[in-house]
Amino acid sequence: DALENQLATLEAIASEPGEEVLQLKETVQWLHLWQLVSSARLRLAENNPGLAAGDVEQAFLTASAFLEESPNEKDQILSIVIERLDLAFSSLPDDPTSAARDLESAWEAIEQALVELLEIEVIQVDIEELETLKGTVEPTDTGVSETGGTPTAAPGTPEASPTPDG
Repeated sequence: DALENQLATLEAIASEPGEEVLQLKETVQWLHLWQLVSSARLRLAENNPGLAAGDVEQAFLTASAFLEESPNEKDQILSIVIERLDLAFSSLPDDPTSAARDLESAWEAIEQALVELLEIEVIQVDIEELETLKGTVEPTDTGVSETGGTPTAAPGTPEASPTPDG
């Protein structure tokens, strides 16, 4: 009897996925959603609102199922994504510009969720500082002549040795 209880307990533990597995599943769901939104954006860039609408619809259904299936702290982000996908779908095919803006907003929201989920450190780049740094970097000598002629060896490069046949 005690052995059966232990076996039942072990089976229950084994049937429940661990936290790492659940986090991996959530990450894959967010990545799939991101892929669908990216595909819709690409279709719009290719001037194909019909295929974009199909991708938007698929993304909407995926996000809705994701929200129902696993409520968590990212529900607010998912709600924003769903709202933007709904707006994008209602804009197609008549107003692809509005649809593109809504897809961009959905894409950014998904990116935010992925950054939080994967604990990615976001680096902010100051364009003025980057331009200043760019001006201080000196090009290095590659040893190749830029005169358009035959490349020459850099100083200190060993000469080619003759082949034994030659």
